[in-house]
Amino acid sequence: MFFYIRHQNQSSHSRMPQSVRPPFALACLALIPIGCSSKPAATAPVADFSLSATPAAGALTAGVDSPQVSATTTGINGFNASVAVALSGLPAGITAKPASFILNPGAPQTITLTAAPTVPASSNTITLIGTSGSISHTTSFTLKVTAAPPPDFSITVAPTSLSLTTGASGQQATLTAVGTNGFNGAISISLSALPVGVTAAPSTLSLTSGAPQSITFSAAADATIGASTINIQGQSGSLSHSASLSITVAVPTGNDAVTYHYDNARTGLNLDETILTPANVNSSTFGKINLLSVDGKVDAEPLYLSDVTISGQTHNVLYVVTEHGSIYAFDADNGAQLWKVSALGSAETTSDNHGCSDFTPEIGITSTPVIDRRRGTNGAIFIVAMSKDFEWWIPSTSPCSRHHYGS
Repeated sequence: MFFYIRHQNQSSHSRMPQSVRPPFALACLALIPIGCSSKPAATAPVADFSLSATPAAGALTAGVDSPQVSATTTGINGFNASVAVALSGLPAGITAKPASFILNPGAPQTITLTAAPTVPASSNTITLIGTSGSISHTTSFTLKVTAAPPPDFSITVAPTSLSLTTGASGQQATLTAVGTNGFNGAISISLSALPVGVTAAPSTLSLTSGAPQSITFSAAADATIGASTINIQGQSGSLSHSASLSITVAVPTGNDAVTYHYDNARTGLNLDETILTPANVNSSTFGKINLLSVDGKVDAEPLYLSDVTISGQTHNVLYVVTEHGSIYAFDADNGAQLWKVSALGSAETTSDNHGCSDFTPEIGITSTPVIDRRRGTNGAIFIVAMSKDFEWWIPSTSPCSRHHYGS
């Protein structure tokens, strides 16, 4: 506030000539209120927020990955309002969940990104726009997209190794196919490098992803002994993959009696015996197990094979021949007859005793047969039989079946 004072001395001025009369005297004073400043008043700070995305860069493979980004807002100067966030710059085929959301200071939101399998490779900048009332801020992150790999498959076999016994039941291996990157085609399976005498059932098959199939591997009596690797090949169009199966073929390890008195020296000694001892071979613990019915006298020594596969089942087998020209196979454990075959041809009859009272009333098979487990696919039993029609006949029959061969 300003004011002025005009002072006029009438008495003195009136006595002065007009030409020398002094002008009015002016005095200017400024009034400043006590306790106030001359500087402008300071304004209060404005509430605000910041927006961030973590990590600042990410990558995904189309149709495979689902990376995540965390969005966070931080209040400034007491800001505690909600912030509406929306994403911008998403290329076609890329999805963000959620694509828009509400953020509160200090409470992050996770965003999951996915890309359809057909999305091409690209590098993108994704912008997050946060708005609260008249306040708006942005942040961004980069996203590198890798094109999806082509559909494919793999095959596995379990177990990866099998041990087979010649002439015994087969062992199974399971094949499984797993499709990747959307593969859903049929896979043709073929086997190669099978050892001689080893068969697979089935030997070819069609496999689909997620549907395992089993193959049974069997070794014939004359299969090649030793270890080998079978190649399992899977083919679907231009795609091809393989798996390997290790096979070990061995002869049976049971206590077999395959000829008269165990060996060609006719010692009658079983060097592999592990159960019978002089202590337990006595009248109270050792004796008759079964009484088996046959069609004639038995002069030959019965023979024995362990772990023989007959009609898909494994048996310990007792072989008995009779003077009526018959060969029997019995289950050695329960006495059940497994099969019977005759050495006589059609319309043949057994021989009479030729005056030998030891073989009354007929002569068929007198001597003990010989078994060769390694002969042919299923092994062979060799016998000598007599009939009235032939003076002698030497046929052979499989220990696994009732079919016989001879001349």
